[in-house]
Amino acid sequence: MKNNQGSKNIKVKSWLQFILTVAVVIIIASLSSLVRIRLDLTEDRRYTLSDPTVKILNDLRNDIYIQVYLDGEMPIPLKRLRRSVQEMLDEFRIASGRRVDYEFINPAAVKDVKQREAQFQILSDKGLSPVYAQAPDDEGGLSTKMIFPGMIINYNGIEIPVNFLKNNQAISYEQNILH
Repeated sequence: MKNNQGSKNIKVKSWLQFILTVAVVIIIASLSSLVRIRLDLTEDRRYTLSDPTVKILNDLRNDIYIQVYLDGEMPIPLKRLRRSVQEMLDEFRIASGRRVDYEFINPAAVKDVKQREAQFQILSDKGLSPVYAQAPDDEGGLSTKMIFPGMIINYNGIEIPVNFLKNNQAISYEQNILH
């Protein structure tokens, strides 16, 4: 009889320890979700914003809306550039307390040729410089695409164009990306 009672006590203690452990893990997980820690482990501190940038983003009084014209089908180097821009804009959004909002736009997505050309002209008039990238097409050849690697920043009704590339026409867009 004592053996049976002793094994019941051990089972109850084991279950209580298990429940207590699960409860502690849940509490720690809940508390850790309230604390935000961001670490930049890259060698060149690529994702660390400078102190002046953080101060500017913290002091924003109004929202900033950014239209990034780097979306759609494009060569891999430009896709990498797109990902880097998105990561940096995410850092801006966090540092600004969600005052920075952005969207990626493919200006070539317009099906009508005249509307697409009008869109390209508007972007050029606003100060964005196109690059011409060659990419393989479905038939095994190469097609040339006009891509606008840049963004337009809208703040308090003012639009500021920012080109991501120096856009030296004498060299390829891949070399422009490296510069």
